[in-house]
Amino acid sequence: MTTYTIRPTSWIVGPSDEPAHSLQMTTIRIDDEGGGEFLVLEQENDTGPVHRIAIASEEWPTLKQAIEAAFKHCREESPADSQSDRVV
Repeated sequence: MTTYTIRPTSWIVGPSDEPAHSLQMTTIRIDDEGGGEFLVLEQENDTGPVHRIAIASEEWPTLKQAIEAAFKHCREESPADSQSDRVV
């Protein structure tokens, strides 16, 4: 008899008051194209294709370190900035 398992492979992260299909949501999922598993982060947008980044487990520690360092260099948003439409 075959044994089956339940395995979570996808998570949605975003504001708790938004629906799952909201443009503010980020989907994190485990993917595999035959060369080993990796994570995919996706965000929808209302003007074009889904934004996607794939991260292999071996690159995560260095990528995480670089992201955390970059956040330390981000400037705090001033009230004037929060009212303007900004493209990142």
